[in-house]
Amino acid sequence: MMTMKVMVRMEMVVMMMMMMMIDDVKDDDFDSYDEDDDGGGGEEGNDVVNGNEAGLESEKEKGNEAGEEQGGENENAAGEGGQDNENALGDGKPGPGQAVGSQGEEEDGAGSNQGDKVKEDDANQQKEDVADVNRESEMKKETAVDGNNGGKVDDHQGGEPKQDHANMGSQNVPGQGNMEQEGGNEHRNEVEEVDSNHGGEINEDNAEDQNENSGLGANNQVAKGHVGEIKDNEQNIDNGNIKGGEIKDTGLQVEENNQVGGGGEIHQGNEPNLDHLQQVEDQQDRQGTPLTEDQQRRLEALARAKENRENNEKAVAINGESGQQSPPADVKTAPGKVDTGHSGSGGIDDAQKTHINEGGAGDQNIQDPSQIELNRADNSPNAGETERGTVVQQSHLVIKNEENTLEGEEHLSGDKNEEKLFVDEEHQSEDKIGDMNAGPQAKTEASNVNQGWTPLEKSQKTEGGEVNSKVFIAPQQHSGENEQTQNLNAVHNDEPLHAGMNSAENVHVNLEQNNINHGEVHPHELVQGSEGVVKVDTEVKSHNLPANSANLEQNAINNVNGEVHRHELDQANEDGEMVDGEVKDQDLPVNAVKDISPQCMVAEAKLIDCHPEAGATQQSCETRGCCWRETTANLKSPQQTDEHDLTEGDTSRSNGPPSCYYSADFPSYVKDKTRQTPFGETAYLMRDDQSPYPNDVQLLQLDVFFETENRVHFKIYDPKVTRYEVPIEVPNVAQRSAEPNYSVEYTTRPFGISVIRKSTHTVLFNSTVGPLIFADQFLQITSTLASPYIYGLGEHRGRFLHDINWSKFAFWTRDHQPEEHANLYGSHPFYLSVEKDGKAHGVFLLNSNAMDVILQPAPYLTWRTIGGVLDFYVFLGPTPDEVIQQYTEVIGRPFMPPYWGLGFHLCRWGYDTLAGTRAVTERMRQAKIPQDVQWNDNDYSIDLKGFTLNTTTFGGIKEFIEDLHANGQHYIHIVDPGISNAETPGTYEPYDLGKKMDVFIKMNGLELVGQVWTNQTVFPDFTAPQTQEWWTSLFTQWHQRVPFDGLWIDMNEPVNFLNGSWTGCPDNKYENPPYTPDVVGGKLNAETICASASQHASLHYNVHSLYGLSEMNATHRTITSITPEKRPFIISRSTYPSSGRYGGHWLGDNHSLWKDLYYSIPGILTFNLFGIPLVGADICGFHFNASEPLCQRWHQLGAFYPFSRNHNSLNYEGTDYKCKDQDPTAFSPEMQDSTRKALLLRYSLLPYLYTLFHKSHVNGSTVARPLFFEFPNDPQALAVDRQFLWGPALLITPVLEEGQVEVTGYFTNHSWYDYFTGERLPETGKHINLLTPMDKINLHIQGGYVIPGQFPSTTTVASRQNKFTLTVALCAKGLADGDLYWDDGESMGTFERGDYLYVEFNANTNSLVSRILHAAYNGKERDNLDLGFVRVFSVPVRPTTVTANGKEAKFEYTDQKVLQISDLQLSLLQPIDIQWR
Repeated sequence: MMTMKVMVRMEMVVMMMMMMMIDDVKDDDFDSYDEDDDGGGGEEGNDVVNGNEAGLESEKEKGNEAGEEQGGENENAAGEGGQDNENALGDGKPGPGQAVGSQGEEEDGAGSNQGDKVKEDDANQQKEDVADVNRESEMKKETAVDGNNGGKVDDHQGGEPKQDHANMGSQNVPGQGNMEQEGGNEHRNEVEEVDSNHGGEINEDNAEDQNENSGLGANNQVAKGHVGEIKDNEQNIDNGNIKGGEIKDTGLQVEENNQVGGGGEIHQGNEPNLDHLQQVEDQQDRQGTPLTEDQQRRLEALARAKENRENNEKAVAINGESGQQSPPADVKTAPGKVDTGHSGSGGIDDAQKTHINEGGAGDQNIQDPSQIELNRADNSPNAGETERGTVVQQSHLVIKNEENTLEGEEHLSGDKNEEKLFVDEEHQSEDKIGDMNAGPQAKTEASNVNQGWTPLEKSQKTEGGEVNSKVFIAPQQHSGENEQTQNLNAVHNDEPLHAGMNSAENVHVNLEQNNINHGEVHPHELVQGSEGVVKVDTEVKSHNLPANSANLEQNAINNVNGEVHRHELDQANEDGEMVDGEVKDQDLPVNAVKDISPQCMVAEAKLIDCHPEAGATQQSCETRGCCWRETTANLKSPQQTDEHDLTEGDTSRSNGPPSCYYSADFPSYVKDKTRQTPFGETAYLMRDDQSPYPNDVQLLQLDVFFETENRVHFKIYDPKVTRYEVPIEVPNVAQRSAEPNYSVEYTTRPFGISVIRKSTHTVLFNSTVGPLIFADQFLQITSTLASPYIYGLGEHRGRFLHDINWSKFAFWTRDHQPEEHANLYGSHPFYLSVEKDGKAHGVFLLNSNAMDVILQPAPYLTWRTIGGVLDFYVFLGPTPDEVIQQYTEVIGRPFMPPYWGLGFHLCRWGYDTLAGTRAVTERMRQAKIPQDVQWNDNDYSIDLKGFTLNTTTFGGIKEFIEDLHANGQHYIHIVDPGISNAETPGTYEPYDLGKKMDVFIKMNGLELVGQVWTNQTVFPDFTAPQTQEWWTSLFTQWHQRVPFDGLWIDMNEPVNFLNGSWTGCPDNKYENPPYTPDVVGGKLNAETICASASQHASLHYNVHSLYGLSEMNATHRTITSITPEKRPFIISRSTYPSSGRYGGHWLGDNHSLWKDLYYSIPGILTFNLFGIPLVGADICGFHFNASEPLCQRWHQLGAFYPFSRNHNSLNYEGTDYKCKDQDPTAFSPEMQDSTRKALLLRYSLLPYLYTLFHKSHVNGSTVARPLFFEFPNDPQALAVDRQFLWGPALLITPVLEEGQVEVTGYFTNHSWYDYFTGERLPETGKHINLLTPMDKINLHIQGGYVIPGQFPSTTTVASRQNKFTLTVALCAKGLADGDLYWDDGESMGTFERGDYLYVEFNANTNSLVSRILHAAYNGKERDNLDLGFVRVFSVPVRPTTVTANGKEAKFEYTDQKVLQISDLQLSLLQPIDIQWR
């Protein structure tokens, strides 16, 4: 046998110091260890460790039972032999924290003399005795050295005798004097005194409140036979999990491939030995030399530790007596089940009973929650409900492994074999228990939580049901408060969540109270999505890890014996690349917090705000029953850092972690029995305690609808009182999906709900991490996020990928110029998330009340709304575009725009007269720049009043519109909803008729009067049925005077130039709710109408954000009534989910700035997520004057907006200075040429764009989409928002910065071609610099696609009379395909009626063929349906002949390997066959 280096834990050091001070223990009592003597540490030690070696045949599935053929007496076997386990030290080695099993009877000289007692006055004799205390040693109250390992000093236990756990017999714990035996000769390793960060000394910073904290060295179990030594303030990290990186300045040094258990060494830290320190300090004291502050604090810490030991009567009893014990008569046991009972009682008595299914991971589930026993004692935590079993909590824990005993020889019940841990309440310190399970990784089929044990964190489940239950905290013995109900957690760190287990009921090791977790650094929650735990294989910076001793949750490092784990390590670098390694400082907690209760020990990244109102103080916080501590300032998330960092920052307000936060045991709801329904499941939720907000709803109902295989819907509401719910049309599903791709699981007390993807076990939604609050005007629920890649949550301005570092988004529609940190025109509480394996999901909260959404780096997302119900939909994709398809299936598919609506639009406020309008139209025609639609702002009206026409300045407008129609163009004008009520009765029909029909919003029974453009303004209530009739009547008359083709509805948030009304607003709970979200202006009525105003559907408080949607709906109905044969075209500023059914959106009153040019791309991409694909920004900017270079680049980008419009303001912002014209003809000929080129390119691609809109209308796909939609597994694509795609095939890379003639674009590792030349990019999968002169925008086509196009003209009507073109880009395999949807471009319901043409194209290296899928539309003598030109990219060899439908065709072949076939006349109504040889 080998000699093992002794590691001393903190308690031992403290005791040894006290012993040395009275000269009872001499240094020569311990044999020193020769550094070079590691011959037994490598090979021979490995034989002991490896359950598959040294003649031991251990089954992999019973990897916790090393040496099973040797009697099975060792409960703590060496690691799962060879299992794929991050906690394992490679094949057959124990994971961090796993002790080495005894070799039993077959090991010479290592017999277990379990009965020996090591007494304090026998220090010199320990060397002979300890080796025999290998399995069942008993420590008396006065014992300084634990028989467990021959050197474990437990100064926290008050000296109470304890039974040694059988498995601890050969366990080597740094800081616990390991005694080993070789060939019958006993050896005692030197007991070394180390710094608190490395083995035992109480860290000076933590000594006052945590005098018992174990340091880095404490309780780190080193596999038997593997030499370790402490040196130079460094500690090797084993298992190869950290390679090449290092942990600086925190006492940890990473050495590549240097594994503890494999010859790795652990050397002593730089801090002086405590005995030497004591001698120095004593000498200084004798000489009168003042002690340093550091020395004084150390001596004070030692004194406190001694006093603690003397006063602490609590004990740790470690299971260990061999031999099988029968369960008590009242405990039902069976193989693979877990029984729990009171310590020492041998039974369960009044506590719960839980039965856990036996078998391997994930084998059996409890399908009927009603069969789970929940016999909860008073004032004790309830059990969590799970499909796999019931998590119960009771006084002490008893765990059995899969076989009920180890090898059928040992049974743990509750007597000597039961392990107990008690908490010192005064100092909130605790001792490490060793291993409570029957083996350090003993498998149980579900969580095991003791009733009465203080839970410190929400729980997570493991995929396989394996529980690493090392640390449990006993009730605080002197507390008069009820024990709380959260689950203590244990995690099997290498496996993802399992759909058959409840995410909140499967325990993982809780490090919230300075527990040392056997060699792993774990935050209190490690499982994220399907990834479980991420191995750290890169550098961990010194500033990233805590400086103090024991607890990751309290700025300390758990004894690193192999793995550094964080809840989420993958971040995006500047290119969106996942970085699997560096731990950022904002992800770790603040410095050690003194005088903090265990329930308040929450990692900073996971703090949930308990005082979101301004002005939180410690007193106001604690009055709410919440926790208080000062937190760090907000830091920028690494995923958002890039070279284009804009000083204005990101989308949301971001103020950092809260100082007032919910404790781990804050009261929440309790769920009763789950009942099955035809649509899914239902249950009641109840609470007894009060939240910090008035009028809690004490009884809630949860309905879960398994609607489709990829969509689950759950709603939490008041079953007794009808509350406001959003009145939009959604699917009504009465029957559950037979085979959903998700599972839904719950916790009971506190209530939580989880949605899990079955295929990968990724948790998509998990609300167990924070309390559910459901008061009348404050509803809050927090969920985990599967990854930090979150998109959506609008309308806000910022980057496309959201920053999860304490970002807050307010939702309350508001007229506010687009800027960062502001709630804008629309409200869309929907997000899309890309999981770490590239799959995607979406979450939608159907709630229209004012709300905040908070992202935090845990990562969590908190929904906080002030009314309505919690009505959630989760969409499983799994592709990003499929998520949007599923979302629009709920909110409604986007409308099909008329073909002309995809042309170029031109507008400004400030044409002043019809002559000014006509002049710009004529200039565009003369310049031959494409334009389809001419717009007018309010210039046409009288005093800016709706439905009025200034015939002086706009006389002859009807004739002007007729001229537009004759030229193939169209006309749109603006309409605002506000109506003047200050006109002479009988002179203003809109108000007179509206008053008669009672269509205006009321306040206290009277019309609410505000101010918009006119001095006194009233507001139509579009939720009232009679308003539809009034609106249609007005527009019917108006259309006869002004025959518009579409309508632009603006100012519909709604806007009010006053706060509320002319008479103000009542002082009531709606104007001044208990909590007001972080809205611009700080009040709900800021620049809008009173929240307590009355509408037909509800109070304005509830329906404010629906105002734009309700007006869109009414306007859509109105236009279809006026021109029923034609599709409506509506552009609205304010939107809400389902607005895309009725029209499009522009991004509001932007500025003529380069940053606004960039921000338009994230805005367009985000609204495509919201089911509003017809979206664009004001080209060249609305406010200010655009420079020519900016406007030139903006027209190039705007040519690829789905909705392409140039628009600018009347006056320079804040002045009377009139803004310049910014239509293309207002600039130089070079600028005009550039714009003409860009717009003709757009028009040539309209058949492809129109086909994309058809797919959006039919199945909800996006039109403009981010790069990751096509390449979700490419991490660098996840943050790209300076490029975007049209559909899957065309990639646009614009210039976005002033003065650039070269731009960098990212190209995924696929075939990409320059759209103009057909040249294939030589390298992909990287960033490429592209030359981009002022007259060019970069456009690339992805290999594998066929793009339909058309020879362009200056209008869409003219273009449709030209021949079609096809661009074929072959992929690396020489294949490509595409399709074309075509109809008359303007009639309602063409697809629904079947009046359309649909053609599919397929190509390879020598042919192109078409297949007609539907041919009911033949052009009706208005369209040219002939194919006239084809070009094929990447034809490898110049053809000698080309034939088209059997006839020889004209062709060219370029140096870029492009085949161009021209002068074709092939009808798309017939199959096409083009061959080249």
